Amino acid sequence: MAAIAWRLMVVTDRALAGGEERLLEIVEAAARAGGADVAVQVREKDLDRRALLALAARVRERIAPHGAALVVNGWPVADAGLQLPAGDVPPPADARRAFGRSAHSADEVRRALAQRASWVVFGPVWPTRDKPRATGVDALRAACVAAGATPVIAIGGIGPEQAREARAAGAHGVAVIRAVLAATDPAAATTALLAALH
Repeated sequence: MAAIAWRLMVVTDRALAGGEERLLEIVEAAARAGGADVAVQVREKDLDRRALLALAARVRERIAPHGAALVVNGWPVADAGLQLPAGDVPPPADARRAFGRSAHSADEVRRALAQRASWVVFGPVWPTRDKPRATGVDALRAACVAAGATPVIAIGGIGPEQAREARAAGAHGVAVIRAVLAATDPAAATTALLAALH
């Protein structure tokens, strides 16, 4: 049984969304469309801890009524998942806290498992504007084998077609930014991604 219920992680980017208020509208639309199949990861690298946690609280208000999960990048928040980068950032001291670890290779996946990560975000599987060098589907498949029963979330250049390929390669789900935040209809984009994952 998967350690997480959701299959689609929507990663925030205020600039891409067109500002904080529009971002909140988008994540609420995604949560309404996908319910418990959706998680929203609050990741805004330009914000300090206080501002990031304030945004996370606003996101929670919008998505919790629809059953979507909240994940916060880099900072533990009560009743929310925690996303950590690949590398040497230590896992949370509380062994009960659900957290994910980013990984770019099967070896990094194994290191994440040794630290008891609840899920692994792997990629970029396909090229993106910011990361043109992708790991590829074969590397994703190897990561899923290395992860065993731990859910792998594919990230990088993902739309519905890539989501289907990721599932076929063994991924539990996918993480997206542009596919939802830049969509004309974020709810429809969420529905299409989830249909590809089931």
